Amino acid sequence: MRLAVLSLAPLAHAFVLPSWDVGRWAADAVDSAEGVLGGDETQKTIWAQIKEDEKYTRLVKILEFEGTVKKELDHADSGYDITFFAPNNEALTPPKHDHDHDGDHDGDHDGDHDHDHDGDHHSVAPTLAYISQALDEQPWLLEDNEFYFGGKDKDDDKNKKRRKRIMKKIAHAVLKYHILPQAHDAQSLAQNSTMATALRPHDGSADGLPRRIHIAKSVVPPALTLNFYARVQSSASARNGQLHELDHPLLPPGSIFDEMFVASKWLSTTTSAVQRAGGARHLDWGYDREKSKPGKPVFSGTPLATFFAPSNAAWDALPPRLHFFLFSRFGRHALAKLLMYHAVPHTLVLSEEVHHAKHKHKGGKHADAEGDDPSFRREFDVHSALNGTKLHIVAEKKRIVPIEGAVRISMKVNDQDVKVLDVPASNGAWHVIDKVLCPPHEHKKGYNAYADPWADWEDWFPAWAEGVQVQA
Repeated sequence: MRLAVLSLAPLAHAFVLPSWDVGRWAADAVDSAEGVLGGDETQKTIWAQIKEDEKYTRLVKILEFEGTVKKELDHADSGYDITFFAPNNEALTPPKHDHDHDGDHDGDHDGDHDHDHDGDHHSVAPTLAYISQALDEQPWLLEDNEFYFGGKDKDDDKNKKRRKRIMKKIAHAVLKYHILPQAHDAQSLAQNSTMATALRPHDGSADGLPRRIHIAKSVVPPALTLNFYARVQSSASARNGQLHELDHPLLPPGSIFDEMFVASKWLSTTTSAVQRAGGARHLDWGYDREKSKPGKPVFSGTPLATFFAPSNAAWDALPPRLHFFLFSRFGRHALAKLLMYHAVPHTLVLSEEVHHAKHKHKGGKHADAEGDDPSFRREFDVHSALNGTKLHIVAEKKRIVPIEGAVRISMKVNDQDVKVLDVPASNGAWHVIDKVLCPPHEHKKGYNAYADPWADWEDWFPAWAEGVQVQA
């Protein structure tokens, strides 16, 4: 069962709310997120606090059903500190069914990408809200096996046992995605663009790196938002770490290819281009139903990559004749090469981390942080998916003085500003840019920083596309 999520529509808010570009993080923003606890609440474990709080009754039911994660939340040994993001009851209220849609509700994915361009996706995602609904509608999932699995219909018993086993696996994976392996209060979270969770892949993706969450800060109103849609409502210290209340459950990320369709209103030209040019295999990773056998799942695609996705505005800024050429049947080959120049295979490129799957060293040069100052500047090259071509990356984290704990994180690729940073995916990450990157070429008419690099495209681009090759 694939845990890639195809229904992340709330991510689209990232393109209308400027929260990713806000460098200011005032102390009152942190204070507003901190829950007020009296007495000796901090001496209780995360699990004890959740179980005693009426706003988490749905979450408690899920944790007791799954069984293993609650032990982690109740771990009280010295030196064992974690962060847990706890969706409240309102966040786990079962969603309304779409009775007009007869989609596949088993959570599987058949590998076909019949995406439209309005961002609507009808697949049922394996969320905690979905699990909460299943536990409400099928109470036998919570009961002892001997009571419910002892009837005359052996096939029905077998199916129930299988469903219960699958549901527990889904619950385990999604709950692990709500855990960070270290304790982080609100201010600590606010100083990061992404953070690694306790959920590790079991499908060969991401070079075994843990799944990540995205963290955004906003000033008005002061807030922390995870994955562009889940807002931190309150925070509290616990004996074994930090507890943060969420107004939405977190969804484990899908592949780069899947996730771009969430923001198709802003990226529809790119998603159309990827499909038209046959580039999905370079950005996708998922269960291959045709090649898989019972007990032997096969996954296909690209297990680790980074993609700089041009926005619709970026494509519209190209010369009209070039735009027409790229999306004509005569330019499909050139379009494929141009898209691959925006892709970085076998490498995770984030503003705060670079990981190469094929060799262990990390790219980038940066000044060592001094004391509590998280600032850095990294400047490095990465190889694109085209042989012999590179992308130049500059990533910066700047401390905003005099606001305590405030940072601004930014990135440039080939001197172009990255507009939306560090969107986590199951097979890497992707970023949004407002310019189509112009590949290096020999034909130049002199350097002019303000000139359109595509103005003379007819003199060199078709020949360039014929000569360059995609990496094997």
